Amino acid sequence: AQYSLPRSGARIEAAKRKREDPDEDELAENKEVVASAAKLDVERSEIGGQRPLSDCAFSPSGSHLVTASWSGLCKLWQVKNQAGEKPKDITIRAHEERVTGVAFHPHADSADVGMYFATGSADRTIRTWTRDGAHVNTLEGHTDRLARLAFHPSGDYLASC
Repeated sequence: AQYSLPRSGARIEAAKRKREDPDEDELAENKEVVASAAKLDVERSEIGGQRPLSDCAFSPSGSHLVTASWSGLCKLWQVKNQAGEKPKDITIRAHEERVTGVAFHPHADSADVGMYFATGSADRTIRTWTRDGAHVNTLEGHTDRLARLAFHPSGDYLASC
């Protein structure tokens, strides 16, 4: 009874939900998710660093991925490249403490944007970077460590928390 009653209750609840909304079929939805995940391809599998990764983000065009690590390093990974060409990845010592958030500028793929992505850290700073991994600017003044970053769609604002 200890195991069968909770399972019976779950089945009854599922039947009630299905009766109220015939389109709801949780089992079918789960099967669909598993089937779509099976179609994914692994383009590259890499070790992000010696310490755990804390965040990652794709560039607006999907051509690059930036990863953030507890070691203070960020890696800019080239996702798309010419067939047979070795991907060009850049490792950046972004902060002295762990990097907690990364975000691409929404217009990062435009040639006229000097800033490509931003990093936030437990050292209470935000740093901005070019496409080549060169440091652009450091924003200071936070009273505590940062957790996440997000650019406004216009690219004019950078939010942090």
